[in-house]
Amino acid sequence: MGILDWFTEDDDEVIVKSLTSKGLGKEPMKITVGDIRKGRAKDSSGYENEVVLFLRKNKAQRPKPARREVVEETDSYKLIRIEK
Repeated sequence: MGILDWFTEDDDEVIVKSLTSKGLGKEPMKITVGDIRKGRAKDSSGYENEVVLFLRKNKAQRPKPARREVVEETDSYKLIRIEK
């Protein structure tokens, strides 16, 4: 039994996120637990979208981007110093 089984037996009732498709006049699309499990979600026009999840670390644990500095620049090349 998973934690979501405590709330409801129907995966299509638990809305995880509400999104809008690109374009004018599009209705918000509600992504449910069932859509995530299937990997597909249909919008109001019946178009089937693929559901993709991205997991990432919180901001404090993410590596900081390298600092770049242009040292010398000519028409043919650009010398860049990269510091971590």
